[in-house]
This record gives sequence, structure tokens and C-alpha cells, in this order.
Amino acid sequence: MDRRKDLEDYLEEYRKKRGEKKRERLKEQENQMFSAIEGGLKLLIEKHGRKQREEGENRVNYVFLCRLLSSSYTDSREIVLGMSDSFLYLDERKSLVCWSLSVLYEGIEEDMAQVRKLLQKRFIRLEEFELFYIKKKLLDDNWEQFQDSVSFLAGQAAGVLAHSGILLEDEVIFLYGNYMDDMKIAGTLRRKKDGEEADYVPYGR
Repeated sequence: MDRRKDLEDYLEEYRKKRGEKKRERLKEQENQMFSAIEGGLKLLIEKHGRKQREEGENRVNYVFLCRLLSSSYTDSREIVLGMSDSFLYLDERKSLVCWSLSVLYEGIEEDMAQVRKLLQKRFIRLEEFELFYIKKKLLDDNWEQFQDSVSFLAGQAAGVLAHSGILLEDEVIFLYGNYMDDMKIAGTLRRKKDGEEADYVPYGR
């Protein structure tokens, strides 16, 4: 019998409280998270700048921060930072860097130890595939809570990008979500007509 949905339902209140704490923790660590991202961003700017010099203009139209859909299954915990011209879905027009944002996953093993204790009060003989399923749900929760910080991170990244010297379109759109699947807009970097510095505008403003 497949009990995974029963396990998930049993942990609903635990996940809700854990999510609130995780969201607060990530908000407190936004500057730390951007410091971790900034190194990858500068490497990406250098990588795409080389592409522009070698292949033509290839002006940046999109910047995206995504998780790989396979990361939860493989436990690689990789996220992707990338940029492209207007042809977002053509691999040859994109530049990518991948790494693991450790702050996003810290405490997961301790959380799983607590989950196991909670579940053992109700369920007997927990199977590894059941615990793996719950761990994936907790990692999905982490990603969901992390998205509350994306607009701040995109704004910081926009400042670095605007002063990088790389060729940009008049509007650079910052995206986030699952890699090349149902991505959302965090904000845009808009060039002013009068030659002043570009402004980052969070989505919806």
C-alpha cells in the first residue's frame, strides 16, 4: 500500500510551522545569499561577455535563477544562474553557471531526523522510498520559501549587471522558477532614455 499521501497529510502542521521559520531565516540571510550568488554572477558576466565578443552582439535580454527539476531526485541541490538574448529557449544563445546555494538547504538532515521521530509515532516500518518522498517535499518547501527573497536578490544582481560593461537590451527581465519551465518575473532593469543609470523595477510596480 502506498502511504506517501498519508505521511504527507500527517506532517501538514509540522511543515507549515517549519516553513514559517525557514522563510524568516532566509529573509535574515538575504545579504549572505547574494554574496554567494555574486561570485557566480560575475563569472556569468565574464562568460557571456566572451560570447558577445566572439559571436556578435548577443545583448542580454533575460537573466534567470532556477532550480533543476532533477535536483530533488538526485540530491545534487543544484541551481542555475543564466543569461540570454531574446531567444531564451535556444541553448546556444544562453550562458549558464551551476552551483549549490548551501544556505537554502542547511538543516535538512536535522529536519529529516525530526520528521522520522514524528512519523514513527503513527506509522510502523517506514520505508526508505517514503522518507525520500518526504525529504523531496521539504526541499520543495525550501525552494518555495526562498522565492520570497528573489526580488531582493534580483535587485542586487541588477546593480552589478548595470555597471558590468556587458551589452544589455533596453529592458532586461529577471526570471526565477524551475529551469525552462513555468518561470516567473521578479523584475526588470530598464534603461532610461536620457542616458541616466538604468533602474531596477520589481514586478508589479
